Amino acid sequence: IHEVTTGRSEIGFSFEPERKDGLVFKSLFADEFVVVTNKAQSAHLGDKLHWQDCLKLPLVMMNRGSAVRHWTQSKLAQYGELNIIAETGQLSTLGKLILNGLGISIMPAICKAQMEGLGLVTKEISDMPLVKNIGIIRNARKGLSLPAQSMWDMAVAHYE
Repeated sequence: IHEVTTGRSEIGFSFEPERKDGLVFKSLFADEFVVVTNKAQSAHLGDKLHWQDCLKLPLVMMNRGSAVRHWTQSKLAQYGELNIIAETGQLSTLGKLILNGLGISIMPAICKAQMEGLGLVTKEISDMPLVKNIGIIRNARKGLSLPAQSMWDMAVAHYE
């Protein structure tokens, strides 16, 4: 978002910004967050997870400044006290912490293939899932170059 608003990039892909000052956001698809566990942790949880189930095990989360952390922490806090034991700024590091049994996490389903590629288990949340739009953004105050406009149009057409 910062790169687009400062003009360093013409377009970007992002979760829908909470503040769209100076941005045009076009939603491409909705992403439902999933619980990520290792195989041993998964055995302690049922197939259909509820938010309260996520509070039974320690949590590893994204850094405090990230939108993903804000959304997941806010949602979990509605159901009880969180036991956050580690945080990181990289999803791959988060996956490795989960793989080594440090805790579980909640992350966007767009990360599912990456996490399952590490040997982790992803599970859907059955009660009131957390869903956020992912889309394409551009600066509202500037036009797009021909190549950027073509990319924008192709992305939008692909998801329509």
